[in-house]
This record gives sequence, structure tokens and C-alpha cells, in this order.
Amino acid sequence: MKHQGNPYYSANMQSLQRYYPYVARIIQKADDFHGKYDGMILQEIDDIFDSMKSLTAQLSVFLGFGLGNEVLRFMTKHAKRIDGVYILIIEKDVSLLKAAMKSRNLTELFQHKYVRFIVGEPIENLFSIFQAYLQQENKYMFLRSVKPIYGKESDDYYVEAWRTFKEAAKYTIMNYGNDPKDSLIGVENMLSNVNVIINNPGINLLKNQFTGKPAVVVSTGPSLDKNKHLLHGLEDKAVIIAADSALKPLLKIGIKPHLVTALEREKEIVQLVDGLTADEVKDVYLAACPVVYNEVYQAWPGKNIITYRNFDHFKWLKIDRGILDIKSSAGNMAFKVAEYLGCNPIILIGQDLALAGEKTNAENTPLGTEQVSYLREMRYKVKGNVEDEVTTTASLKLFLNSYIVDVAQYKGRCINSTEGGAYIEGTKVMPFAESIMRFIKEPFNPLEKIKSILDTFIPEEKAAENVLSIIDKTIDSFKKMSDLCSEGMKMYDDRAEEINQYVKEPDFEKMEKIMAPLLKIKNQVIGLDPSNFQLFYAHIAQAFYLNHELELCKQYDLLEPDTARAEILKRQREWFEIIDGVAKVCVQVLEKGREQIC
Repeated sequence: MKHQGNPYYSANMQSLQRYYPYVARIIQKADDFHGKYDGMILQEIDDIFDSMKSLTAQLSVFLGFGLGNEVLRFMTKHAKRIDGVYILIIEKDVSLLKAAMKSRNLTELFQHKYVRFIVGEPIENLFSIFQAYLQQENKYMFLRSVKPIYGKESDDYYVEAWRTFKEAAKYTIMNYGNDPKDSLIGVENMLSNVNVIINNPGINLLKNQFTGKPAVVVSTGPSLDKNKHLLHGLEDKAVIIAADSALKPLLKIGIKPHLVTALEREKEIVQLVDGLTADEVKDVYLAACPVVYNEVYQAWPGKNIITYRNFDHFKWLKIDRGILDIKSSAGNMAFKVAEYLGCNPIILIGQDLALAGEKTNAENTPLGTEQVSYLREMRYKVKGNVEDEVTTTASLKLFLNSYIVDVAQYKGRCINSTEGGAYIEGTKVMPFAESIMRFIKEPFNPLEKIKSILDTFIPEEKAAENVLSIIDKTIDSFKKMSDLCSEGMKMYDDRAEEINQYVKEPDFEKMEKIMAPLLKIKNQVIGLDPSNFQLFYAHIAQAFYLNHELELCKQYDLLEPDTARAEILKRQREWFEIIDGVAKVCVQVLEKGREQIC
């Protein structure tokens, strides 16, 4: 359907029909907007966002879209400062969105994978919509960092919408135990991989074993096709570390990297290693972080080297395999592995972190050369290695920023021989052929050294028995924690009527007499088993626990001091509900994990 006379509306409608077909249908049927919309000018918008305290708003909820001024200004100028990731936009007036579509280009917003529109929905429909939204991609893990941004704060619809959102969030928290695989995927994967962890050597055995030796880190940006052939003959002169997506493209041209990194907790990672034979990956070590699905290890026919990310759960296991400060991607992980091995310089190839036209990856990449997950993202212009500017996407820019941080912390020299893509601050740009000539000269047989070191590995005696003991102790602690939470909820319920009265008429001294015993039980919960609470429980619960605590602190910004204290007292039951709910989920996951350990 063409929309003549308004190119904005035509382009917007095409995008809307693709990504929000239901909304497109109701927009087409909607009347034109004839009312007056008092949108804010740019300075007013900037004043609002500039007044925000520094925070990590990983989920920003715009309550009202209007003509889009606030959202677009937020994304273009303020989102980086507030570290925004997901944006949820709720607009009740279909006609107003139609007017916005006629006034500006909104196509990037409609197709942005981190932006979601909810348009024209009755309040009664919002709870299930919000609950499903929070379940998708585990967005409930960001509930500690949600920021509501009102378009019209006085509008009852949006006040009620935000209340409903918080109710849906609370429901999700209390019920995610029904689906532990989605809720605690990393922990569950780790427990399913305990046998792999026990029976394989760790990256700690290779720490600083290649001090001063060159490494080549290989990723699968489009430019890899330009220079991957130059890897031939370098196997004895450099440690070659490839991101998982680069493995099959390298094997196809007869290159065997020494190490292959894998990090993502996604089923698609299996495709990067499946279908290979033991002979094809002989002398290639899979340096995966054991939060990957166990199917990755099952599909892998070669040798493993365990590489922990800096998660407390791995400390909880008490099986030392080496912990690295790994950030966003398998490519970032490969760089950190090279650094951990002591390599210097580290030479990057295929680390484009940008698009080449619509191409996202090199040829023969298992997940495709034009990956939709990247192409749908918001795009940005950044400085290029070869070109003045290149186009990157939200995820690739995240990887780029991770590299910038990693390179800044790295004490050696990083040479970027990507021959395309985005410039990484702190690197020296140089063609790969020149890098080889200057830095990769003397053979030192890295494969033989890796093999000789890792072949000395002997699994710890009684490792499985020790883990089972830790699991049993942790389960026991969480059950006791749950009992204490029940005690706290009963104590609260016995005084609930009185507590509700104090919200209307605060009485500091009487409120303190109720709060004191509740805080005593809270401290007992936290202090019951400090090690397990911190190393196992806290990482799981922090998204919910911190959200609750931040909400309590926020009351002092919203209310008078005594009224804020009354509101905080009223919300104490929520703390026990949250801690109890998460503790019960932890018990379920631990019991399931226990069954898989042999």
C-alpha cells in the first residue's frame, strides 16, 4: 500500500508492517490526530535527562511517545551517559503515533531489536504483555535498573501502566522458578558442565607461559577474507587464538588455531563446532567458558581447556581453572586469553566490529555472512581502520568499546591488522603482511608447549565428591534461609494493619519498633552462610534484590523523610518474598545439577 504525498509515512508504514504488523493494521484504521499536542522543546527534554542522577538504566520505560521528541533525543544524546540498553515505549493514543509517523523518519526505531512499542492497549491487557516482554531474552535480569520516563506524568493511563509494569515485574520474580532454564541459564549450564570442568585442565596452567611471544587473534569480520590465507606457515611462530565463529572458516583453508574461545549462552554456538571430526580438530583446544550449553561440549570432538569468566559461581565450585575478566564476545575473550598467556604483541585480524555494506561476517561463517541479529540494530558511524568512517551496530559497538577498555588495560602492544572495519583506540593499524614481517619471525612451537603443559594435568581426587558436598551444604543453607523468610513474612503480616496506618500517619518511634526485629531477621538471612550467599546466591538474586533496595532508597527522593520511612517499612514484606522465591529456585537448580554429577 502506497502513501503518496508523505515519504515519512510511507517508509514508516513499511517498517511498521514488517516489525509490528498488528500496530500497522490499527494505525491504518485510526483517525488522523486533530488535537493539540504540547510536546517539549529540545532544551526542556535535555533539562529532564541532564537532571537524572548517574545510573545504569538498562531498561528505560517511556510512558508516552507523543511525536517522538523525547525518545529520539534520549537515544541520540543521553542514552550513552545513562548506559541505556532496552527501551520499552508505551503509547495509548494510536492517532498520535500516526501523526508522529507523518512528521519524521522512525524506521530505525521500529526495526531496532532493543526497542519495543506497545500501542493502544487497554490497561487490562498490559499485565500479560509486560510479563511476556520481561521473559523474552531474560530481560527480567535488568529489573534492578529500570527507569520510567513519563511523557505525561499526570495522565492516569500512564500512572496505571507503570504500576502494572511493576506488578508484572514482581510476578515474574516470584514465578521464574517455574522455568529455571530461562531464569538461571548460566548457573544451570555450569552445573551441567561440572563433569567437564573436573576432567579437563584449566587456562591457569598456561598463565604467562608465552611471555613476549606473538599471538594472532582471529575473528570473523568481513575483512578476514582478505588476509586469512597469510596464516599459513605461522603455526610455529605465533599462538593462534580464534573466536568460535572463525574455526570452520579457518579449517576450510587448512589452518588449525591452537585455541578456540566460546562464551555465549546460546544454542546457536553448537553450530560453530558440530559436524567436525576428531582428526579435523586434532591439536585444537576448545577454551570455552563453561556457561555454554553442555551440547557444545558434546558436539566438540577435540580437547578442552576450561576458561572461567569472572563470575562468583566459579569460586563457589572451589575448582581452580583460572578466571579472566572477559567482556562481551568470543573475540574479546580471545584477546583476554592471549593477554593471560603473556603474549606480546597481540595481532588482530577479522576484528571488523563494523559492517561491510550489509555483510556482517566473513565467508563460510556457520551462522551466515549477513546475520539479521546485527542488521536489525541501530547503526552508528565510527572511525575506521582504512576508511575515514565505517558503519557499526549496537552490539558491534559494544564489542568495540570492550576492546577499547581491554587494550587500554593491556601492558603490551596491540596491532590491528584487520584491514577494514572500526578503529580500536590504543591499537597500531598495520597490514597483516607487514605485521608478520615485523613481529612474527622466530619459531617457538607453541603447540608442543601447550600439549606438554596440559598433558601433565591430573583431575583432582574427590573433586566430584567435594562439589556434591558443597551443593548439599548450599541446599541446606537455602532451605534455612527460606524458613527465616517465612518467619519474617509472618512477623510482618501480624502487624500489617498497623503498618498500613503509618503510611497515612507516620510515627517514627513506633515504626522503628516494628522495623528493628524485621531487620534482625534480614541480617540473619544474609549472615546465615555468608560464603554461599555471596558466591552463589547474590549473583542470581542481585537483579531483583538491588532493584528492591534501589526502590527503597528512591523513596527519600519522592517523599518526606517520615513518609518515606513508612513506605520503606510497608515494603519489607517484598524483601522476604523475593529472597524466599529466589532461594527456592536455587534449591531446584542445585538439586537438578546434583543429579548430573558423577
